[in-house]
Amino acid sequence: MVIQIIPKQQERSLSLVNILLYFSLVLLVVVLTSYFILNNFQQKTEKEIQLLDEKLALASASPEAALEREVLNYQKKINDFSFLLASHEYSSQIFPLIESITHPKVAFSDFSLEVSKQSITLSGITDSFQTLGQQLVIFKNEKLIKEAEVSNIAFEKDGRISFDFNLILDPQIFIKNE
Repeated sequence: MVIQIIPKQQERSLSLVNILLYFSLVLLVVVLTSYFILNNFQQKTEKEIQLLDEKLALASASPEAALEREVLNYQKKINDFSFLLASHEYSSQIFPLIESITHPKVAFSDFSLEVSKQSITLSGITDSFQTLGQQLVIFKNEKLIKEAEVSNIAFEKDGRISFDFNLILDPQIFIKNE
């Protein structure tokens, strides 16, 4: 056997550990570079946002912006009022209707209106059953009255007849006529 005095360097092959080390170092450099680049972009974006906020504050402080806000406020109020006016139910239009279709020999003494149910209860008095029947027919023939019913018929001491009419109305009567 031969003994060598000067040792030769052995050839090294790249091992898996060395490959992972180099890959980790490259990855570290990429991550650090990305961090600094993204941090720089973030700072620039924050400066731009701050400048835009300052411009917006200056623009909203101008007299035109104040006038615009005031006009928009009035526009909202007008729209709200228009909605209320359009949805308003005009119950006063019932009085001319009742006046025009009441029999001359019938007198109403009590009036109860429920707009939500679209119904009226009329209490009255008349001289005869014939007049009461005629009044019922008049109510049933009116197109703005959907349903007419008589109830609580009673004789009074003076010989007259008291009664109650329950009327269900057409919703069109509550809409304002132009």
